[in-house]
Amino acid sequence: MSKDNFYKNLIEVFKVLSISSKLKVFDNGVVKVGNDLFKLSQDGINLPISSTELSIFKEPSPLKDSPIDIDKLTQILIILHEFGSIIRLNHVAICYPVTSQEKEREFLTKEIAKTKFHLYEEESNDYAKWYFVGDTSKWDDPLVEFLPVVRNTDKWIDYWLPHIHIDIDTNQSEGEIENLINGIYRGSVKPFRVTVINNTVYTIRFWLGVIDGINIYLDISTKNRQVKYFREKILKQIA
Repeated sequence: MSKDNFYKNLIEVFKVLSISSKLKVFDNGVVKVGNDLFKLSQDGINLPISSTELSIFKEPSPLKDSPIDIDKLTQILIILHEFGSIIRLNHVAICYPVTSQEKEREFLTKEIAKTKFHLYEEESNDYAKWYFVGDTSKWDDPLVEFLPVVRNTDKWIDYWLPHIHIDIDTNQSEGEIENLINGIYRGSVKPFRVTVINNTVYTIRFWLGVIDGINIYLDISTKNRQVKYFREKILKQIA
């Protein structure tokens, strides 16, 4: 299966995000997140764990390609930028199918131990395991998240497995984010509260499209997220 269209579209998403100086990861056709954490070009994705990039293509979603509406995404970013709402790029995540989450944890642990980065785990409240790679001693630097999932019978699974999502921190409330998305997309895309803990909404997610069998999402996190506390107290280092 050709991946060229997927890489091209994902690059375009990062290009739009770079409207904000706080999300400036696109330069001269290449996306660079962190210090060798995530690099994207038309040639592919480079990660500390090379084989994980390939795994998102092993079992692609059967959904037909649904093009990303770059104009609407641009409107979202311009509004957030002009209101000074964007704080930082929090992380880029890859969600992919595995046959065993336990074996994938062992694999990630061994692979990350060979690098300059650390592997962290957050307690999951969904089907995936939540692993982050980076260095939380620099608590405001972006991370890369790996989300291994064992395929299940969820009726929506083809819309979220496999996928890549990009997560940005903002100073907006959940209502403000939802109103913004609903106002721009007018019902063609519906935001949903993907991270809710103890009735507090931390992240609003919306679907950008599916390209070459890979779903692409943007996560806009609310002002409720306390990044420094999360990085220093919630994430548990395992490698």
